[in-house]
Amino acid sequence: MDEKPAEAVNLARGAPPAHAQGGFTLLEMMAVVAIVGVLAAVAIPRYQLYVARSQVSSANMLLRAQQVGVEDLLLRGQEVDLAALGHSGDSVAHAHGSWSVEADGTLRYRFGEGSSPLLAGEGVEQWLQLQPGSGLEGWRCLASAALEPTLLPPGCSLSNGA
Repeated sequence: MDEKPAEAVNLARGAPPAHAQGGFTLLEMMAVVAIVGVLAAVAIPRYQLYVARSQVSSANMLLRAQQVGVEDLLLRGQEVDLAALGHSGDSVAHAHGSWSVEADGTLRYRFGEGSSPLLAGEGVEQWLQLQPGSGLEGWRCLASAALEPTLLPPGCSLSNGA
């Protein structure tokens, strides 16, 4: 009987030779790297924008929560400061910066260490301020001109001063 070697039998059945290795070609790997690069170029800036917006919204929510305490002090005719709100020092540290209150009731948030690179820099802040003569309904949300307008929460506007 005529016996064929085992390798010839495997080839006849369509099986790869025993010494053949599976894997990716250089061209396939380069295509995958290019696709990942394009996705990263689009996704990373959008993610940074998302993080910055969430940090600005978080600061706004913190100021809005403190607004109730400031209104209570103003209605009672008491001095408005951090001590009256239950805090000590000139400002209160927060995850993305610090906040403070001024004698007229203005609540100010300064972005700092821990904030998004889009919020980094000197003078990036937002604040809640009572408009003179408008009563307690006259709160406005303002932000420094250093803050990118696309990051502002609804109802806030940019200001050059104060």
